[in-house]
Amino acid sequence: MLTAASKSKVAPQHCLVLEDSKFGIMAAKRAGMNSVWIYDFVKPDEEMELYLQQRCDSLLDVIELLKKEN
Repeated sequence: MLTAASKSKVAPQHCLVLEDSKFGIMAAKRAGMNSVWIYDFVKPDEEMELYLQQRCDSLLDVIELLKKEN
């Protein structure tokens, strides 16, 4: 993730990671990036709850989330 941010010349704190996996969400937070967890089939466990910033039920919901943020 940090490599992608670096190659894009975007600071990690200005990146938004869309993820459906526990380890992807954890990696985003550790990298200092913002993240949105997209519900798939697995519910977050206690450890993952510590890393979640935003949640959406589908990718379409991300559009509405972004509209609210701006």
